[in-house]
Amino acid sequence: MKDIMVKIKNNMFLNLLENRNWGVAILLLFSLSIWANEPYFKEQKHTEIQKISKEFQVSSSPSLYVSNRYGDITLLTDKNLKDKIKIEVEIKVSANDPSVAQSRIKEISVNFSQNASDIWAKTQIAESNSFFGLRGRKSSVQMKINYKVSLPVKTHLTLENKYGNIFLNRIEHDVKIDAQYGNLQLGEVLANAKLDLEYISKANMESIKYIDMDASYSNIFVEKADKVDLEASYTNLKLGSIKQLQADVSYGNFDINEADFLSLESDYTNVSIGKISNQLSVDSDYGRVIVKEVLPTTKSVSMKSSYASISVNYHRNWSFNYYFSTSYASLRTPDNLPFTERDHRQTSKYVKGSKGKANNLFRIESDYGGVSITEE
Repeated sequence: MKDIMVKIKNNMFLNLLENRNWGVAILLLFSLSIWANEPYFKEQKHTEIQKISKEFQVSSSPSLYVSNRYGDITLLTDKNLKDKIKIEVEIKVSANDPSVAQSRIKEISVNFSQNASDIWAKTQIAESNSFFGLRGRKSSVQMKINYKVSLPVKTHLTLENKYGNIFLNRIEHDVKIDAQYGNLQLGEVLANAKLDLEYISKANMESIKYIDMDASYSNIFVEKADKVDLEASYTNLKLGSIKQLQADVSYGNFDINEADFLSLESDYTNVSIGKISNQLSVDSDYGRVIVKEVLPTTKSVSMKSSYASISVNYHRNWSFNYYFSTSYASLRTPDNLPFTERDHRQTSKYVKGSKGKANNLFRIESDYGGVSITEE
């Protein structure tokens, strides 16, 4: 039933955007976010608790696989913990009827297995006709399964979690995460992170070497990364300092503070770019694109848009060859920008020229979206 409701709301949201009903679409997306992330555990009259603890001897570079539903996964690495993985699980079931809670908790278990230094932990939940699921809309049964894991810092991680949060403080090996409905907190990842995120109300990532991310219906913040490959839809993205970023985004917001290399394709997205220091490529349909500062070290800026406005501010010491053109849209450039050709007609405009002696490229082409260039 939940998946059907999500599909219905997705279609409604898409139709609103295609008809340019922006205000209603934003309200729908906000309500969908609230609906998707409402509290997943509500205490009833009677609660049963079961605790499980396991410890595994491993090498200094083990692999850990955790699959969970309806609860949190907390992972704490310790550089002094080199040959052990400790897993503590708390299973909590709450119901108004004590017999229901007692019966249901017996149907929840964790399957542990080990092959050399490969460890698996998977939540097992038996089907129950009297139990609807997470929020107990068919019955009053509620459950929460929380994992707390202590592990070596060089552990290779694979995590799956649905209706719960994931927290990881620091890791020096690759991480793969598949998460739906919850929050994500990643500290320092000194390796690669493969992320598949859906309906994540808040994902915070501090410092990651390389991120390969697919996100939808989420709110994501990345403070620092060397390289990011990103696909996102119906998602708000706020990025700090990224050396190299390739992104394909639609129906959301995209905000980055600074990047060396940025290649972006966007649809129905508001884009804000802080500083660019080497190369920028943007292809945008429907929305707006703002570039706050093109630094003097930048080699090229190339932008195309349809039904999306473009605003670019460049540093006064940047030298470049340029070509700007618009169709059925305005074109504004600094009064002191030298030009060699210029043609402003009612339906089309273009201007080309050069500033300074460098061979850097600055090119903008826009249809049905105004272009504004400023110098600072």
